Amino acid sequence: MQKKQLLKKILLPILTLALFSCASYKNKPEEQVPAWIEKVPASDANYEYFTASGTNKNFTLAEADAKNNLINEIIRYLGVSIKTETTTTALGSVESLEKILKSEISQSSAANIEKLKIKNRYTQKNKDSLTVYLLAEYDKNELRKERNRLLKIAEEKILSVSEPEKKADEFFKSKKYYSAAIYYTKAASAALSSGIENGDIKFKQNISNAKESLKKIKLNLQEDSLENPSNEFLIPINIGTLEERVPLLVSYKTKIKNNTSIIIEGIETDQNGTANFILHDEKIESEGRIRIELDISEIKQILGSKDFDEYQEAVKELQQIVFKQVINFEFKKPENKIKKGKEQKGTVSLFIEQTDSKNSIVGEKISDILKDMNFKTIFAKNENQSTDFFIYARIETDEASKAADGFLVRINADIEIKNLNTQEILYKKNISKRGAGFTESEAQRSASIAIAKAIALAFSRIVDE
Repeated sequence: MQKKQLLKKILLPILTLALFSCASYKNKPEEQVPAWIEKVPASDANYEYFTASGTNKNFTLAEADAKNNLINEIIRYLGVSIKTETTTTALGSVESLEKILKSEISQSSAANIEKLKIKNRYTQKNKDSLTVYLLAEYDKNELRKERNRLLKIAEEKILSVSEPEKKADEFFKSKKYYSAAIYYTKAASAALSSGIENGDIKFKQNISNAKESLKKIKLNLQEDSLENPSNEFLIPINIGTLEERVPLLVSYKTKIKNNTSIIIEGIETDQNGTANFILHDEKIESEGRIRIELDISEIKQILGSKDFDEYQEAVKELQQIVFKQVINFEFKKPENKIKKGKEQKGTVSLFIEQTDSKNSIVGEKISDILKDMNFKTIFAKNENQSTDFFIYARIETDEASKAADGFLVRINADIEIKNLNTQEILYKKNISKRGAGFTESEAQRSASIAIAKAIALAFSRIVDE
């Protein structure tokens, strides 16, 4: 950040020299001090007038200081003008506006203020130095255009921080702590990259608020549900608050082609703040450990693409909070077969339409899970009237991206569940699930398993109602 500020300090004098190098002006050696030095001329129909001065032992440096100060006067004028004429209170102080305007003018081409002309110049000899006074005129139409351009930029930059900050505060007050953390992170990122006044302080404040939000999320297993004998493979995790769509990652070991692999499934909380993980994988080890943690991939994506040390440090601090909340759960795999003596609950026909062959295991996984729930399943391309229920799902991969520690894959599914005996549509919804893995294929399989479990879980809940 210091390098960036130093660069701006170097660029502004260079820009001012470029701006005025071609300007025409008069150098009148007058005995009497011009009146415009004491009082800036009033604007007329066509021009706004500005004055500035610079003092140095060297004439060239004194003139350069005067030109630099002239730019600052214009910036100050624009800042006051914007604050006076706009009703947007979120723009903050005039000083905040001036910082943004100075940054924008120093980074923009000279063409943006080409109508600025030096009208007069006066040099005053002091005992040990020279003072150069400049009188400049700025075409009013061009000044108005520049004001409007800079107003739009200033609004965008300041609101890019204040708007997500406001939303984050609202989420925090309503105990939507994950959403609050997301928006505090967005505000922090904008604060550091927008060039607003005290942006570094705003960044630290919002990261601190994001950390406090994540600390409010308390992952816990619902022990009473785990001890329920009728609950054979459903693991409910509560986050301690009524927030929906909070993402969690569940990881466990399984065997694929005789090689042990780690499956990482993405699950989300419902309106009660509870996420249900279905412990079902035909190749899962009979005994093992399940790791459950908050998924902050979205926060990492907001911060992780930046090279600044401040961003990287923020990611580490937020990740440390997540590590402290991790749940490690020892489990024993239930028998992966239909229990003898239990009656069949019904028959289900499945039609899984998929746009990507990578998701081919979804139908098989749904069938396996429903069999364990004591439903007989058959695959069909239309409603099979000989069955009790019909499940249609259109599956497609929404995104596959490289993450900091591997890959993330999101799968979308349009689902419809129908009671064929009554022709009633019991369930119709689009759901989305994520999977993670060290390779893209592992992430794809994890997401496919997660979407299959979600469909099976939705079906079981409807039937049991």
